[in-house]
Amino acid sequence: LGATTKPVEEPMLIYTVLALKVDRAIQGDVAVGSLVEVKQLGGTIGSETAVQHDAANLVAGSTYILYLGWPDYGPASLLNQSQAAYVETSPGEFASVVQGDPVAARIAESLSAEN
Repeated sequence: LGATTKPVEEPMLIYTVLALKVDRAIQGDVAVGSLVEVKQLGGTIGSETAVQHDAANLVAGSTYILYLGWPDYGPASLLNQSQAAYVETSPGEFASVVQGDPVAARIAESLSAEN
């Protein structure tokens, strides 16, 4: 048997970086009122548009609870694309940004009960 090594081109990932204002930090060293950069999958670069259907899509003007990972450099990222973003649907009530995940639905219920 023989083996041949070929370079593999990685697919280009398109993501959008959002600046979000912190209203409250549950954990970590983030000051209330500060802006944090958070990247999410999807967006447009030139004529290339990428849509990630099973990932969170954060919308300006909404209030969220986010579970973020902080890399050594660059913007923060959601820890999980389907279970780390919850939008406030009414005061103190939250729903998963990504619908159809039973674990995320249970987390949203718990978050609503806590607030």
